[in-house]
Amino acid sequence: MRRILGLVPRDTAAARARGEREGGPTRERFLSCEVAGQAVAISLAFLREVVVPDGLSAESGPPGPEFASFLSRGSPIPALRLGPFLGYPETMLQEGMRVVVGEAGGRRFGLVVDGVGEVVEVPPQSILPLPDGATQVPAGCIRGIWARGDRAVLLLDERGLAALEGLERFGEARGAPAPPGG
Repeated sequence: MRRILGLVPRDTAAARARGEREGGPTRERFLSCEVAGQAVAISLAFLREVVVPDGLSAESGPPGPEFASFLSRGSPIPALRLGPFLGYPETMLQEGMRVVVGEAGGRRFGLVVDGVGEVVEVPPQSILPLPDGATQVPAGCIRGIWARGDRAVLLLDERGLAALEGLERFGEARGAPAPPGG
């Protein structure tokens, strides 16, 4: 692939985010975030940008309070409000709140978080499976748990999040762009 203005092609950027080198995967890179005091992280392979939302529009009915949309460069983007999705009480927009925008499963969407931290490298062997019954979140949405010091960090699975039916329906209801071929 060709570089334009120093941009790294997506497949190369995704390989670098996963920590792939000539010898194979060593560490994967994640963006750490805070949601209602809980540490979460999402793979850098998902990340396209982090924005400060001017506002979020949500609906009280289906698909549910965890789904919203916001405008990015004049286009509506569906978003998942991670606080309500993870079972925390609903909060209003607050200072420091960000939307982590990315792509997965052919879909562009955002993750609403209370704050964004640093990029961390996680060795694959240190990712532990989520214990059965530990959460009501669909299993495909969490890759596992990583112990960082004295904190447990939920590692989110961007493909599982992209496949959420409510995210798809909410994006369509708001006129968000449909995924390619869909």
